[in-house]
Amino acid sequence: MNLLNIFRIQPEKPSFDRDRTLTVKGVAILMLLFYHLFHEAEALQRLNVNYAPFSEKVFLTLAGFGNLCVGIFVFLTAFGICRKLEAREVKGAAANSPATNTPLASASGACSNAGKNPALRIAMKEACKRAGKLMGNFLILYLSAIVFFCRSLDLAGLYGPGKQGFLYGIADALGLAALFDTPQMNPTWWYMSLAYALIFLVPLLRAAYKKVGPALIPIVFLVTLLVSMDEGLATYAPTAALGIWAAEERIPDRLSEQKKLSPDAWILPLLLLILMVPLRQNFYVQESFLPVVDAFAALLVVWVAGGLLHRIPVLRQVLQFLGKHSMNMYLIHTFFYLMVWQPYVYQFRYWFVTYLILIGLSLLYSMILEGIKTGGRFLISEMKEKVTKP
Repeated sequence: MNLLNIFRIQPEKPSFDRDRTLTVKGVAILMLLFYHLFHEAEALQRLNVNYAPFSEKVFLTLAGFGNLCVGIFVFLTAFGICRKLEAREVKGAAANSPATNTPLASASGACSNAGKNPALRIAMKEACKRAGKLMGNFLILYLSAIVFFCRSLDLAGLYGPGKQGFLYGIADALGLAALFDTPQMNPTWWYMSLAYALIFLVPLLRAAYKKVGPALIPIVFLVTLLVSMDEGLATYAPTAALGIWAAEERIPDRLSEQKKLSPDAWILPLLLLILMVPLRQNFYVQESFLPVVDAFAALLVVWVAGGLLHRIPVLRQVLQFLGKHSMNMYLIHTFFYLMVWQPYVYQFRYWFVTYLILIGLSLLYSMILEGIKTGGRFLISEMKEKVTKP
């Protein structure tokens, strides 16, 4: 085997699969951490951050662009849900093919499904399972944060006394605080309300897409303008609609299906990405057009990360590893850089050292947490096996 092949760009299978999604998530979490660390000029001065070799304006612009990370996660969520629903439908169609169905079974199935939408009904059942899994994982992370940061947290002061405090604490522990507008231990956890909403909204929007096609995108945008709704949902609903369109029309697959990736193939997407940075950070875009620009900017990052960066070995493995831990890193990093360990994270002044410290702390926390969860599942399975044995 030629060792030089390890560092050469290799063609990949064209399907935009889970591995490519993890690569994009890895890029998104890096953007998120960079944004939160460095997007405020006042914080850069107060914490004495050295942002050389960049000027302050360029550095703040790059950091601000990192806020696109939420749009990327929303795009991938909508895209992934649609792909899973499609896979389930294909599997169900194969199981119910004429070769495996009798005329009587087909007739009875037609009668039982008359006037109903079984695909949507199944999709909503899957949404309930997905929401329950998300809630369970978040609860474990919430409890781990209480244990790890207990000396720095004032839960009684945050939630209040008595029954009120208990109910507020339960809402926060389940990731529902932003939905009920109750106190949150961590301000970053507002994203949980958006995540829950997307889990149930995307199947409905996908069903609408089956009826109206790409017209869904402007329809969703107009609805967010005309109907009063949660700010996060209004901002990212168009991105979710674009993710549904991308999944149904195989857009990421088409962008990454080129067998041989010549240097020329990098020019257009990278040029568009460079131009997107000042466009998105423009004041007027931020004030009025961010939902639309974020939707297409997220698709552009998916193209660059999943279609191009994914083909580079070593880099691909690093990004995928970060992508696997991206949700935990998203939900826990605020404790380190802002709430509890800020002096330690920023103590070395140089931006790239600070950046690496936050990446390392967030990733290490996630790895330990996942290790504990794996060990817990193993112990539970062992206990169940002992109980079921005669």
